[in-house]
Amino acid sequence: MQDLLSTGDDALDRFCNGGIPPGSLIAMEAPPGTQTESLLWTMMNQRKTVYITTLRSKGAVQADVDRYVDVRDNAYRVQDAGIDTPIENASGVIELVDDQVNLFIDTANPLEETDDRDRYVKFLNRLKTHLVNTGGVGLLVCTKSDAHLPGREYTLTIADIVWEIHTVVDSASVENYLQMRKFRGRRVPDDNLKLILGERLRIDTSRDIA
Repeated sequence: MQDLLSTGDDALDRFCNGGIPPGSLIAMEAPPGTQTESLLWTMMNQRKTVYITTLRSKGAVQADVDRYVDVRDNAYRVQDAGIDTPIENASGVIELVDDQVNLFIDTANPLEETDDRDRYVKFLNRLKTHLVNTGGVGLLVCTKSDAHLPGREYTLTIADIVWEIHTVVDSASVENYLQMRKFRGRRVPDDNLKLILGERLRIDTSRDIA
């Protein structure tokens, strides 16, 4: 049995039935105003990371990582895929990855906007194959949008794991919950996981996680 990869948080690992299988592709859907970076930063503390940004500048992402993540020298690389030809640019970065890393695309929306279904599906399948060959973990940040994204259904279909973050806002608080909608070949938890998103990811463990 293959060793599972840690997310960087024990409670989240338990929620994921012990961790993430090497070679997995994760799609994480979240509202645009949700601070999903906290989860990415936690995962970055576990292994080397290639962080592909599409909307935010490379410099802005690097500044955040340097400030909030306890990473070793050369433990991460940020690349800008842009919004004009993001599929081609992201593909070029992925081809250069030859070891077990986190491979983030934040956000995947510009890639999903393409009307060329075959090109995007081929990209996702090449990404999945590359992750299997290297034993890494891929995570696509998929921002929820009112706009039609032709590629979103293909992202969710090809992904091995689908996380969805729900944000509940009232006059007194903002609460975020992680729901596991899909975990190919494994059990999907019945409950949601309450996330506390700040400079560090924290999990509300007041409820037992099976």
